[in-house]
Amino acid sequence: MCDNDLERYLLGYVTDESELAMIEEHLLICERCIEQTERIGIEMARIRHALVSDQKSAMQPIRRICLAMADRAAPDLRLPDRE
Repeated sequence: MCDNDLERYLLGYVTDESELAMIEEHLLICERCIEQTERIGIEMARIRHALVSDQKSAMQPIRRICLAMADRAAPDLRLPDRE
């Protein structure tokens, strides 16, 4: 499995049930992919935190899009209310 597959999975872009099952089964046994998934999750949380922290950014539309993508990809990593 390549990193691109993991990124697609974590971003919620894998919708085919058989592909989802294959990736999830692989993640149960592959230490390298488990570690890579954790690293990607940490980076996603850091990006989300940076976007939330920058309330006065001139790039508000891009910020909203990035937050929506991050929330869709990893809803369990959501930070407290940011509105």
